[in-house]
Amino acid sequence: MTGILIPSYFISILLISLNTDHKLSLKKNTDSGAIAVKVKLSDIIEAIDFMSGDPFQSCEGFIHIESGKIYLRSEYLDAIDLEELPGNLDDADLYLPLPTKNDLGLGNQLPVCFAEEYAPDLYNEVQAMFRHQGAFGRFKDWADRHQLLASWYRFEKECSEREIKAWCSKHHIQFID
Repeated sequence: MTGILIPSYFISILLISLNTDHKLSLKKNTDSGAIAVKVKLSDIIEAIDFMSGDPFQSCEGFIHIESGKIYLRSEYLDAIDLEELPGNLDDADLYLPLPTKNDLGLGNQLPVCFAEEYAPDLYNEVQAMFRHQGAFGRFKDWADRHQLLASWYRFEKECSEREIKAWCSKHHIQFID
């Protein structure tokens, strides 16, 4: 496999996500019979952010349903030489695949929703940006020009946390601090 230079920001997130000591408790949900696993919400958010930041969209994330440990898999991560990944990450009985931001509806639609709420007069302008490549860069420049960048980051964080929490609830994932 070929290597790729990964920005240190992403490496830091990866190391935090993979090396966090997950003190975990499993409990049987008596209503549905499902096992509830406890994981740090920040670890899930960081893993999803890392996966979504992969320009090649080749990074996958998994939660081990018994330990709550998060694994990230990508052919480009081999260059970092982190811990060995389990060979059975695709076993749906042991691992739950993490969604990407696009899977959660947090991709190109989110800036358009932001514009609709924070700058309705400019909605069509923002919508047009996302018909071409490089839209997020142009959108952030646009938000900065209109003094909406701080509001955008707050909106993005709130929406991301809400959707990730909903996904976790659907999959019986509970949070530890």
